[in-house]
Amino acid sequence: MSAHGFRKRFNTILKSNDRANPSLIEKIIGHRGVFSLDGSYFKPVVLVLFDEFQKHILNLTVDGSERDKITITIFEKEKLQTSFRKEEFENVKVLFKTDHQLLQVLVYSLSGAKVQLVQPNGQPFKIDPSVIKEAQSHIVKHVEDLTLKQIRNNISEIDFTF
Repeated sequence: MSAHGFRKRFNTILKSNDRANPSLIEKIIGHRGVFSLDGSYFKPVVLVLFDEFQKHILNLTVDGSERDKITITIFEKEKLQTSFRKEEFENVKVLFKTDHQLLQVLVYSLSGAKVQLVQPNGQPFKIDPSVIKEAQSHIVKHVEDLTLKQIRNNISEIDFTF
C-alpha cells in the first residue's frame, strides 16, 4: 500500500467516527484545515491533537489481540472507577447516618430542656427512639473501649464520633 493509501485509510477511519473533530483530523494529517482560514488562524496545541488521536486508537489498531488489550484496559479503568464510586457512595451513606443520629440526639437532648426544633417546612422534628437507642449504644461502646487512663490523660482529645 502506498503512503497515499495509508493517509487515505487514516483519514477515512478518523472521520467515520461520530466523535471526530474534522478540523483537528485535518491538522493531524498535515492539511491546512477544513475551512480556508484554518491554516492561518487555527493552531491547536500538540496535546489537543494527541487527545483527538487517542479517541481513535481502537479503530486504527489492525491486530485483534492489541484491540482486545486496549478494550480490556478501558474496561478495567471503568471497573475501577465504578468500584471507587461505590466506595464513595458507601462513605456518604455512613456520614449521612452519623449526621442523622447526631441530629436525633441533639433534638432528643433539647426536648428534655423543653426546646423544640422545627424542620424547614415548619413541622417539628420527630424523634426516632430506635435511632436514639443505636446512637447511645455507639457512645457506650466507644466509652467502654477507652481506658480510665486515656480518659484522665486525654479527655480533650477523645473522639466521640460514631
